[in-house]
Amino acid sequence: MEGQRRHLSRLLVAEQNRSALLSDPSLRLLNKRLIAQIKKQIAALDLRLKQLIEESEELCRKARQLTVVAGVGPRTAALLLAQMPELGELNRREAAALAGHARQTHHLWRPSRRAQRALHGRFSGHSPQPRPGCLLPKTARCR
Repeated sequence: MEGQRRHLSRLLVAEQNRSALLSDPSLRLLNKRLIAQIKKQIAALDLRLKQLIEESEELCRKARQLTVVAGVGPRTAALLLAQMPELGELNRREAAALAGHARQTHHLWRPSRRAQRALHGRFSGHSPQPRPGCLLPKTARCR
């Protein structure tokens, strides 16, 4: 469900950007209707996610704990619970590693300089890419 919502959000932004380039009134009307339909679908998914969280006692408890954190609202809490259902059962280091924010040391594997140059750009040897929803609270906290 979270993947579908992310897809619809990207589609909405693309259509809104495209609407600025349309000059034909009939195409503008079609684009406006499409944008309205995408917004309806996003709202329906948000409502369903909210219902799923409210139906589960455990998810409801975890969502309440997450929304206490500055920068985390109901939507971000739902996103985090969808991507990382283990939240609330892990310590902070395990949660950071799961989210992709933990620093990982690779002291056991030291490639030669030539191998490092060959790998540059394809494998950085550092932490994995963070999950999309995990950057939002971090950004809000920094402001």
